[in-house]
Amino acid sequence: TVGKATGIDVMHAAQAGDPLARAAVADVADWLGRSLALVADVFDPELIVIGGGVAQAADQYLERARSVFAEELTGAGHRPLARIEVARLGADAGIIGAADLAGANPEGKVSVRE
Repeated sequence: TVGKATGIDVMHAAQAGDPLARAAVADVADWLGRSLALVADVFDPELIVIGGGVAQAADQYLERARSVFAEELTGAGHRPLARIEVARLGADAGIIGAADLAGANPEGKVSVRE
């Protein structure tokens, strides 16, 4: 059937062995690795956490994204690599974190800086 495929549809198809879906997931993993390397070049984090719905399919793309990240990071080999992990709270990690942050600051003065 011709129609719109969601990310979940593509992940399921890749898991089932569909070559086009597997290629799409590999492309996304490459772009994720490159994008995280750019962010790490600026912020130099120790840890990068992947959350949201895409975290549920991390077994299909995370190792490739980590590999591309290590290749693309400026100064790789001369500085520590950030760990890239999947959020333990799954798809709701962002909402839970935002609620926790808001609850800790009931006056409405929410800041991520110390």
